[in-house]
Amino acid sequence: MRPVGPGPEAGQLNPMACTGARLSDAPTKQSGRSPVWTTSLSLMGLLVFWWVNAGGLLPAGDVRPLDSAIAGGAVSGHSLAESPWRIVTASLLHIDVHHLMVNCILLGVFASALSILTRARWSAATFFLSGWIGSLIAVCTQPGWFLGASAGVFGLLGGTAIQIGRQTPSGRSKTAYTGVLGGILVLVAPGNIIAHTAGFLMGLTLNLVPDKGRFWLEWTTITVLLLGVSAFTLA
Repeated sequence: MRPVGPGPEAGQLNPMACTGARLSDAPTKQSGRSPVWTTSLSLMGLLVFWWVNAGGLLPAGDVRPLDSAIAGGAVSGHSLAESPWRIVTASLLHIDVHHLMVNCILLGVFASALSILTRARWSAATFFLSGWIGSLIAVCTQPGWFLGASAGVFGLLGGTAIQIGRQTPSGRSKTAYTGVLGGILVLVAPGNIIAHTAGFLMGLTLNLVPDKGRFWLEWTTITVLLLGVSAFTLA
C-alpha cells in the first residue's frame, strides 16, 4: 500500500498490489474451460467497471486523488462506524491503471486455478472474503485510507496452495512450495504487508472448510457484496 500524506486525517492512501506464480498439473474438476474463465473474467470486469464508474481516481480539476478515492469507496478505521459498507467497496477500487491491471491479471490466474481445483463460485467467495478480512485487519491496525484487491488475490493464492495439497499427487510438497512462494510474495510485493498476510491466511483457512460449509459461505458472500454495493449507491 502506497502512503499519500502523513496520516488518516490529512490522508494516507494505501493501494494493495502483489505478484504471482505459475501453477500447473492441477486436476480439472469442471467440464470445459468456459465456467472457469467466465468467473475470472467476470471478477476482472467488475474491478474495471468499479474503477471507471465509482470514481476511477481520475481527478477532475482541483480534486485530489485522496478525495476521489474516498468518494469511490476507500476505507479507513475511522470511517467504518458510519460507513461499514466501505469494507466491500475498498476491495473493488484501485489507485491507477497500473494498480488495476496488475491485480486483474493475477486475479485471472489464481481465480482460474482455484476454480479448476474446486468450483467457480467458491473461488469468487475466497477472493471477496479474503479481501474483506484483509482490509478490515489493515484498517483496524494502521492509520490511513486503504483500497485495492490484492488481499483477495493473496487469498486465492493461499486457497490454491491448500487445494493443491488436498487434491493432487505429491500434494504436500506442492503445498509447501506454494505456501513458501506465497510467504515470499507477502514480504516482497509492493503494498501493505498486513493486508497481504491477512488475506493469504484467510484464503488458507477458508479452504479447510468442508464442502457443506462452503455452500453457505458462497451465498453469504453474494449477499454481503450486493448489500455493500447497494449501500454505496444509496449513500
